[in-house]
Amino acid sequence: MAIFGSWLFRAADCGGGGPLARAYSAGRGQARHEVFSWFALAEVSVVSFLGLAVLDSNSPAKLYDSLAVGTPVVVTNGGWTKALVEQHGCGWYVPAGNSEALELKLRAILAQPEVLAEAGAKGKQLAVVAFDRQQLALQVQEILEAAAG
Repeated sequence: MAIFGSWLFRAADCGGGGPLARAYSAGRGQARHEVFSWFALAEVSVVSFLGLAVLDSNSPAKLYDSLAVGTPVVVTNGGWTKALVEQHGCGWYVPAGNSEALELKLRAILAQPEVLAEAGAKGKQLAVVAFDRQQLALQVQEILEAAAG
């Protein structure tokens, strides 16, 4: 956790081999489903990755988790997540590695609570329509059944 001026940052590491994942595997962390409570507390989530072309096709859990609880996002990769947040109005894009642009974007959107609320609501709706796990499981089932003949 870090405090910069009046901003409080808490790094969320929901997967991979980071400290929260290691703590959880050692019996000291939160269960995966409990992570939603952290995203729900945030005014905005920053879904940041290195500016590598290979990462433009990634599928970050923190994006889905944020949208699911109605927290708008700022993404830093120029791939499909940039297109998604811009098309659906549920977040913003800032180029990876440009900390000045990220600061300016955060200051601008945090000064507009109504814009944050609208983007969060749009993200939550998108999560229900496009990323519901039960609906996705049914789609996979249908594809597999069709392939099996």
